Amino acid sequence: MAAVKRAIPGSWTIPIMNPYETYRHQRASGWTRIDMLLALYDGAVSRLEEAGDALSKDDAAAAAPALLRAQRIVVELLAGIDLRYGDVPQNLQRLYAFVLVSIGVGTASEVAGALEVLRTLREGLIEVRAEAVALERSGAIPSADSGRTLHATG
Repeated sequence: MAAVKRAIPGSWTIPIMNPYETYRHQRASGWTRIDMLLALYDGAVSRLEEAGDALSKDDAAAAAPALLRAQRIVVELLAGIDLRYGDVPQNLQRLYAFVLVSIGVGTASEVAGALEVLRTLREGLIEVRAEAVALERSGAIPSADSGRTLHATG
């Protein structure tokens, strides 16, 4: 966390936090990596549910912003994959690609398929959450605010 020190008349200084660094620190503090992933999945699922509701009413214009936001979240999940670690990241890449294509098609049935995939992946994360939190707290997995990268392993 970088602090900017501004001199106050006299012999002392007050640290002034860079607003971006303060925000980033507040967002990461107390969050585990798996909780951050779950929050991303929750956001994508929520947006796809919103889009699905609009599409079921034949309102593609209302669905478009939610589809775009879901797509952006999935792109970020995809960008975080390190393919050097075997089958699991490769399979995640394929699933995310399917989800992105389905969102791009934008029909109610395609969005429902994307939603099913993300819900299934989210359920799997929930099943391993306790173990992942324990590993992170023990130091076996770098903490979310450590600045180090986490790699999926197979």
